Amino acid sequence: MRIPVWLLLDHSCNTVYSTGVKPQDYSEFAKYDGDAMHVLHLEDESPLREILKVALLAAVPSVTLQQFINSDDAVKYIEEHGKDIDLYILDIRVPGSMDGLQVAHKIRELEAPGVIAMTSAYRAPEKDTLEKLKAEWFAKPWHIMEVM
Repeated sequence: MRIPVWLLLDHSCNTVYSTGVKPQDYSEFAKYDGDAMHVLHLEDESPLREILKVALLAAVPSVTLQQFINSDDAVKYIEEHGKDIDLYILDIRVPGSMDGLQVAHKIRELEAPGVIAMTSAYRAPEKDTLEKLKAEWFAKPWHIMEVM
């Protein structure tokens, strides 16, 4: 299974495509093979959690989606399940003892292999930080199809 960072539904919404890198055009997408996908979403804004949940479940009904409002609960879950998580979508400014960027560092410290997508309405992390974390950046407001 390729890690689905970007998903694209065709016009009939019957086919899900994915790729591990952001394509320049959609011809680079590979058809998502339908394997179970495990996603952790850290976001304190309820409407954004709900939008992602509805869209992701529509695109990948077999997804295991764990959503957290604060970093402390998310980190506890990551410590137990990090090796099984395919995709982390992390807001930077969240309640808890860590911000989303610190959570991303914790994920890499635990050697969890999943893809990290960072998001915020505020300033983006430095490019070298994103590269070190092997993370992607999405400024808010994000388009749902970009994040998925």
